Amino acid sequence: MLVDAHTHVWGHELLDAPWLRADAAAGIRRPFGIQQLEHELDLAGVDRAVLVAAEETAAGDRRLLEVASRSERIGAVVGSVDPFAPGAQERVALLRNAPGGELLRGVRVSAVGADAEGWASRDVTTAFAALRDLGLVVEVLADEGALPALAAVGRAVPGLTVVVDHLGGPTPGGLRDCWRTGIRELAAVDGAHLKVSGDAVFAADLPEMLATVGDAFGPSRLMAGSDWPVSTLHGGGAWRRLVEATSPGSRDERALLLGGTAARVYGIAA
Repeated sequence: MLVDAHTHVWGHELLDAPWLRADAAAGIRRPFGIQQLEHELDLAGVDRAVLVAAEETAAGDRRLLEVASRSERIGAVVGSVDPFAPGAQERVALLRNAPGGELLRGVRVSAVGADAEGWASRDVTTAFAALRDLGLVVEVLADEGALPALAAVGRAVPGLTVVVDHLGGPTPGGLRDCWRTGIRELAAVDGAHLKVSGDAVFAADLPEMLATVGDAFGPSRLMAGSDWPVSTLHGGGAWRRLVEATSPGSRDERALLLGGTAARVYGIAA
């Protein structure tokens, strides 16, 4: 089973979001629906997809789950519950009881600019331990400087499953030592996983990135994601690039990276 581990859909309600109003996002400043995503999955020959929240509101999470419940192609949803806000556990419970709530498998947070000392604080570890106890994956948008902070949290919360998006935010066109060091430190945490997704999929040094993360994590903790429709800003074809880039690997390694790891982590049945 092939699983695209990182996709989005959104409607008119998101078009005023600051990140989507930026000049660089002009090409995707319109609604992208579930039927368009299903068409993309058909073209790529992908069986299932993980939907990741693009709208960071409670209403947006409810909309995303309801949309996902109407498609047999969606295997899991990653919502946007703020784990540090009062009542986070109650909000998770409400979402799980909403239409499509059985698909909620994770919560996405941002660690861009995070520091190891702050993210190893009692507030962060307590919040993430609560998500762990609810059986949820913590999915993190990070830059390369935040990787040590994520590793610190992983060490402080045994049993936590962390999925870091977009290869951990490497700087394309000349990989820096801080990214390589951060990747190795993060990979030393048992519950840490990495998505091969985002802008880096279109970088010329993608093979070097894959070699680095492959050595550190192994295929059982790596998963591929197209980041559709954001990836259309690069002209599309993200999944095809991922398939081509992983072609040197063995059949078993590719099966994990292109679907098996995501299916296990997000509980997606064949």
